[in-house]
Amino acid sequence: MRFTDIVSTIFVARTIAFSHDAQHRLNDKINVAGTTDTNPKCYLPAPLNPSDDGLESSHDLFSSKKALQLMVKKHQSLVRIPSICYDDMGDLDTDDRWKPFNDIPKMLKKAYPTVHKHITPEKVNKFGLVYTLQGSDPSLQPILLAGHQDVVPVAAGTLHEWVHPPFDAFYNETDGYLWGRGASDDKSAITAQMSALEALLSQKTYKPRRTVILAFGFDEECSGHRGAGHISKHLEKRYGEHGIAAILDEGGAGLQKMGDVLYALPAVYEKGYLDVWFNVSVVGGHSSVPTPHTAIGIMAEIVTTLEHNPFKPEIAKNGAIHQCLACF
Repeated sequence: MRFTDIVSTIFVARTIAFSHDAQHRLNDKINVAGTTDTNPKCYLPAPLNPSDDGLESSHDLFSSKKALQLMVKKHQSLVRIPSICYDDMGDLDTDDRWKPFNDIPKMLKKAYPTVHKHITPEKVNKFGLVYTLQGSDPSLQPILLAGHQDVVPVAAGTLHEWVHPPFDAFYNETDGYLWGRGASDDKSAITAQMSALEALLSQKTYKPRRTVILAFGFDEECSGHRGAGHISKHLEKRYGEHGIAAILDEGGAGLQKMGDVLYALPAVYEKGYLDVWFNVSVVGGHSSVPTPHTAIGIMAEIVTTLEHNPFKPEIAKNGAIHQCLACF
């Protein structure tokens, strides 16, 4: 099995809408309009068509009305579980707000019997789930497909603003939208990955050479330390540092339609993130002889200075985003 085989299946499972034939509709190696510079240029790899692997095509697997209805039903079951992660979540064993997470592995086992026939999921730090499908070639590094089970809270004061209740998972057959908290972020990834793996494992000829790992955290919306943090250490202990060939996680530009072609744009680039802590220490004193500046005043001046000097947006030349824009 090639990496592109399972990834292409997942893209189809996640979007349900796609172009049947792999082909380029973008101009290869052209200069950006309006520029005289030879850079940037749009460099496109050759189209990939995994249809020669002997497996049933993803188009045949997921494009029928019956297949869509089945996937919607499974996704609804997942979205209906109110697996909310709050910023002040307590201990995993004592905070009752963690209880809904007990229902997710039960639901997945019922919805994807073939996956669970071949794989026994590992529980990492109680609620983290890791599915490992062992490949036949140990010399190949595994690929990791990630997702998270938790969703952001729903403020009680906003419930009346919802067209459909957040955990009803209402599906509108007319426009194809499924309503619910987490329907997109990020339970769609879990449904797509599990559906793709279920379909692949249902075919007797599917015997992957490369190990495939599905890992689902449970606190991405409120830190990630207890979910993905523990899963990453668990996998690093097993496969070593830099032991994973590729990681497919949420994010990216989603779907972009140009003309009559719908493009799925995977995330290959992320902006950086940095937390900076300022600690101000001053000499103590008495209000009868106050110091010229207090710690609060100094800190306020720092904040004011930062607000008046925001970072300027910048796209790194020849970076992934720059090249993507060049192609469009």
